[in-house]
Amino acid sequence: MTKRQYKAWRDRPPLTALDLFCRKHDISTPELAAVSNVSRQQTVRIRGGKADTTIGTAKMLAKGASLIVHRKVAVGELFDLDYFVEGL
Repeated sequence: MTKRQYKAWRDRPPLTALDLFCRKHDISTPELAAVSNVSRQQTVRIRGGKADTTIGTAKMLAKGASLIVHRKVAVGELFDLDYFVEGL
């Protein structure tokens, strides 16, 4: 990644709560994926908001983030858990 591409990536607003958390704590996607035991490709999709996640994957990502930042990270810090389903 060139310096110009890096700057452009840093200037865009965060896409998801996971993206915001990773930026705040300077966590790269491959680093989080490796520690969480989630594939790098799926972590990229989740971080970019292009894929939904299961509760199991969310828990694995939270546990991995906890290992990186050396404190307990709640799933609610990484994902927006406030949602509603139409028709129910």
